[in-house]
Amino acid sequence: MISCDLMEFLYPGILFALSALAIPIIVHLFNFRRHRLVYFSRIALLKNLVQQTSKTNRLKHLIILMLRMLAIAALVIAFAGPYLANKQNESYSKENLIVVYLDNSLSMSLKGGKGSLFDEARQLAFDIAGSVHKNDRFLLVTNDMLPKHEYTFTPDEFVREVASLGMSTRPVTVSMIFERMSQLTRKESGSKSAFLLSDYQKTSADLDNLEPDSLFRHFFVHLKPQSYQNIFIDSCWLDSPVLYPGQSVSLMVRLFNEGGGRCKESGCFPNDK
Repeated sequence: MISCDLMEFLYPGILFALSALAIPIIVHLFNFRRHRLVYFSRIALLKNLVQQTSKTNRLKHLIILMLRMLAIAALVIAFAGPYLANKQNESYSKENLIVVYLDNSLSMSLKGGKGSLFDEARQLAFDIAGSVHKNDRFLLVTNDMLPKHEYTFTPDEFVREVASLGMSTRPVTVSMIFERMSQLTRKESGSKSAFLLSDYQKTSADLDNLEPDSLFRHFFVHLKPQSYQNIFIDSCWLDSPVLYPGQSVSLMVRLFNEGGGRCKESGCFPNDK
C-alpha cells in the first residue's frame, strides 16, 4: 500500500532562511584566513609530509563544511515546524469552524411537526454536532448575542450550551446575524460553514440586504409551523380621555390574526367572511 503521508510545514516562510547555506560555502571557497610564510634553507625532507598534510586538511575542511551546512539546515527546518500530513484525511487533520445561528425568538414557539420550532432547531443543532469531527470547533449565535458565545466550543460543549438555551424577546434581523458572524470569525482561517436555523419571519428576514462572506458556506434551514395562527395586539386605548381618581375605566384592545382571515376589533375570526 502506498502511503500518502507528506512532509508539510507550519511556517513555510522560514524555509527562505536556507539561503544561509551559502555562508559556509563562501568561507570554504575563499578561506579568509591569512597565511604566514616561513622560510627554510632546505625543505626536501618536508616535501612528502606537506603533501600528506594537504590531503588530510582538504578532507577535514570538506567534513567541517558539510557539518556546518547540516547544522544550519536542521535549525531552519526545526523552526519551520515540520509535520506529516495525510492527504487522504486532510479534511480531518485541520480544524473546521462551524457557526450555528439558532433562532430563539418567540415566534419559534409555534408548533411544528415534532414539537415547537425551537425544539426542532435545537435537535438539528444536536445532529450537526454529532456529524462532525471531534477536532472541529463551534460558534453559537442566538438572538441574545451573549458575550460567552464569542468563544468557540468543542462539539460536546456546544451540545450542552444549546441544551441550556431559552427563548428571547430581543428582535434581530438576518443581516445583523451575518454581521455578528463576520465579526466573530474575522481572524479565523481554514474551512468555515454557517447553519442558520430559523422560521424567517418577514420582519426579520431581510435577505436582500445580506453581504455574504465568500469564505463561508451558508446553509439556510427554514423551519415551518403546522399553522400560521399569529395573534398580536395592534393597538389599545381607554374609553375615556380623562381619568379621575377612583373611577373605573375600560381598556379597548385591537387584535389581529395574520394566520387565518379577517380580524374585528372585538376579536379575531380566521374563518369569518
